[in-house]
Amino acid sequence: MTNNRFRYKCVLGIAAVVCFALGVGGGDAAYAADSADSAATASEVVAEAVAMPHVIPSLTGQWTLQDTTFTLGATAKIAADDNSKLAASALKSELDRATGSSHEIVPIEQAESGDIAIMQDVSLNNLGAQGYRLTIDDSVRIASPSSIGALYGSQTVAQIFSQQLTVPRGQVDDQPAYAERGVTLSANWLYLSMDYIERLLDDMAYFKLNQVLLEVKIPNENYPKSSEWGYYTPDQVHHILEYAAERGIDVIPEINSPGHMEPWIRNYPDLQLSDRHGKKYEGDLDITTPEAFDFYTSLIDEYMKLFTSQYWHMGADEYIWGRYEDFPQMAQYAKNKWGQSAIPRDAYVDFVNRVNDYVKDTYGKTLRIWNDGYPLETGTQALDTDIIVEHWLAKDRKAQNLVDSGHQVMNANVALYQTRGSLKIDTPRLYGERFSVANFDKDEKVGELGAPHPNVLGAKMSLWPDNSAAETQNQVERLQNDPVRYVAQITWSDAYELDTWDEFKTLIDTLGHSAKWIPPTEPTLRDGNYTIELVDNGRYLNVADDKSAHLTQNRYVWNVQQTDDGYFTIRDSVTGKCLDLAGEPTRLQVPADEGGSLALAACSDTSRQKWQISNDHNNAVVMNAASMMLMADKDVRAAQLPYDKTQARWKIVGAFGLALNFDEPRVHYGESAAITAVLTNNSGATVTNVKLTVEETPKWTVESTGAIPETIEDGQSVEVPLVLSPRCADFGQTQVLATVSWNDGAEEHSTQAGASFRYTFVPLKASASDSNWDGLPENVLNLDPEKLWHSQWQPEILPFPHWVTIDLGEVRRITALNYWPRQIGMNGQARHFEVATSVDGENWTKPLVSGEFVEGTSWQLIELPETTGRFIRLTLKSQVWAQPVVAVAALEAYAYPLNEVCEEPQSGNNPESDENSHNGENPGENGGNQGDQAAQPGTDQRPAVKPDDDASHSHEGLTFIARTGGNGALALFGALLGCAGGVVLMTRRCVTDR
Repeated sequence: MTNNRFRYKCVLGIAAVVCFALGVGGGDAAYAADSADSAATASEVVAEAVAMPHVIPSLTGQWTLQDTTFTLGATAKIAADDNSKLAASALKSELDRATGSSHEIVPIEQAESGDIAIMQDVSLNNLGAQGYRLTIDDSVRIASPSSIGALYGSQTVAQIFSQQLTVPRGQVDDQPAYAERGVTLSANWLYLSMDYIERLLDDMAYFKLNQVLLEVKIPNENYPKSSEWGYYTPDQVHHILEYAAERGIDVIPEINSPGHMEPWIRNYPDLQLSDRHGKKYEGDLDITTPEAFDFYTSLIDEYMKLFTSQYWHMGADEYIWGRYEDFPQMAQYAKNKWGQSAIPRDAYVDFVNRVNDYVKDTYGKTLRIWNDGYPLETGTQALDTDIIVEHWLAKDRKAQNLVDSGHQVMNANVALYQTRGSLKIDTPRLYGERFSVANFDKDEKVGELGAPHPNVLGAKMSLWPDNSAAETQNQVERLQNDPVRYVAQITWSDAYELDTWDEFKTLIDTLGHSAKWIPPTEPTLRDGNYTIELVDNGRYLNVADDKSAHLTQNRYVWNVQQTDDGYFTIRDSVTGKCLDLAGEPTRLQVPADEGGSLALAACSDTSRQKWQISNDHNNAVVMNAASMMLMADKDVRAAQLPYDKTQARWKIVGAFGLALNFDEPRVHYGESAAITAVLTNNSGATVTNVKLTVEETPKWTVESTGAIPETIEDGQSVEVPLVLSPRCADFGQTQVLATVSWNDGAEEHSTQAGASFRYTFVPLKASASDSNWDGLPENVLNLDPEKLWHSQWQPEILPFPHWVTIDLGEVRRITALNYWPRQIGMNGQARHFEVATSVDGENWTKPLVSGEFVEGTSWQLIELPETTGRFIRLTLKSQVWAQPVVAVAALEAYAYPLNEVCEEPQSGNNPESDENSHNGENPGENGGNQGDQAAQPGTDQRPAVKPDDDASHSHEGLTFIARTGGNGALALFGALLGCAGGVVLMTRRCVTDR
């Protein structure tokens, strides 16, 4: 066999000698190998049924294909010159996965037929700084004038061979339509995990995105009170920057100023702006003081020690919402500095220009800002035109105006916004509409699809955390998957190679992720009951009388259930409540104070109640999905602490137990409530003599088709469906209580479980004083957290007050109005309110009640003096952030039929059920609960509930106890399918003799 070694010639390039395979000059040709040997390493069969697979983003050049094929072999090497090492490293991991073999990286001089060669070729400068040429014949060759172009070529080759190892031979040139293709990542309010950021960067690199705008907070020794949680250590930031650089991604730092500065100045009131009434705005920097500029530039100085990007982003958006008239010191400052013709906005423009001068003169950087703070109104000061403007919203200056003024512009269209609990990127719609980088907000176009404007740099999607209680990091990651690939397509290719979204989505799913992408940690616990013990001191997670979570010597069993986004809820079986972050939200609807307590709260679909449980050397790390802090011990309290301030590890051990699960925590008027009683055995042993007892409530009947086996094996779970139907309107919370008893082979045990639901009336219609196109009044009817009513804010903001009216459909007896605050963002949560009612919708009562809402996302009940009416009007007079807009997610009413009379059974001798007393349990250490093995460390701490003597009946191990009277915190009532004293089997057959 003759020598397969390629013949090389070297071309003198700029500051480098570039070697490439002998062929047509300028790097155009296929490799020239000895023909007798090339057949041994690469196929030359006719490419009759072999098509070149699609890639994302699609190539901007056209393939020149031959009628023969190339097959990548398991022994193919990756040959690279010194300028292409990053590309070779990236390609190796992809090819290793595609072929199942290990592909060696060798110097370019060792390339042979059948190999993949990556090299710099300065003669291809016509392809630009990011372009490359891909040639496939006897071997595969990636040639580019730059190392970054070589990296992009390697990603194309990786995607091709991830789909098929045999491809047509041919050649193509590829280069991006737009230089900037990116993602905004906001991580300065609350922490995003390092592995999430790494996965995002891996995805971006695989699809040729090259820019991250990173809002991140680094602790500052000069301003220690700004170093609240949500920070990253310098070492972490350095790792992010290094990780990104290895993937060809530029990381641009942003500290938003002069607005949105809460993460830095929340604890520095002397830096905060005050309005005409003296009210401080903790997010707005007082730019009329010299200290403001000094403070901000000192932050820049600290960041420049780490970041190497040529850009600095200062945000500059949504400063005081443009309400300069409320801040008279702005006008005075401007007139003092520039004369009587100056206007308040001159102070803002001047501040931005001064920052621009600072980053240019001190660090040689280019400044970037968002567009919406840039005033259309001109005074004595004009914004420097060398500032790059990122246009997201059609407000004041539009994109064409910016371009005409001499600015370079990036398209950050709000259509490409993904906001926690709110905005989603509708990629199927955008794909169908042929959205492009030329499309700016409100259908403004600068350039055309396939014809980029020279001053439009590119586009990006943005990931915002506005309501971090509404969505978890895992949910964000799932939602961003398709948009990342779509943005890559429109920014690189500026074309739609595949006709339909379905075709593009199929390609997305086919390509998946890069080989370096490591999936999120999969949950390892199965649903069921567990004790949770702190390894350091052997104390158990327990519940005090005030519902706070404490650590005690007494064993306590929790119900742990996996969520559909990869986390767990940790539920107290006795009350059915979930472990939550205690206290009012401090950032992004999340209580995020270091050392904040944990407590029980009504279970809801909030990330505050979701916990990541991951393995660490056979112990568990428990992290809250909202605050991203670890569950730890602080003065015998269960608390949350940052990862760098605790090493808390937990021992989680399985147990036998019961949980009551509702299909929905809310039941609408006239509907039934579905409950599932779940008995799960994670104890490690078989349990026998299993019996379940469910209590009754006077206003609800119950049906069941379930049966409970007397023996439940380890690892087995048994579900018993229960259906509660209202006998009459019973608005408010209803609690369900049940007890299970069993034998573990040594002794008898029992434990109690509870759960509650809310019964409510949903209005039929809604109207409002005003609304915005994306926030109509009927949205308050649907209980969808992603929809809301919003007061008008475009084309102009209307002042307070605003009102929303709900229509009950008929005159009813009204006792309360339930208000659900905005769930999908921080702006617009109501503060001061009034409530009135009307019979006809025209004549209104005087305000029946007025008050002030608390900040947060929980339902808030407004109790009314009992009245009758068909219409209820909620008038809103202010909002929590003192901004001129307001929103409501949903409204419900406690509205009874006028003629309904609900007769309760006569009270018997049943004991009252008091949720706050943990149903008769004895307080343990620090308040915890003790059951049938009370006060014995290591025993099962669950109460034994004594059944009432009157009116009990059972079937298949399931007993129902009548509770008559009581305080309303009751449980189940009803006959069982007409089976008097009998047993109901799964077939609903009545059996009277066993």
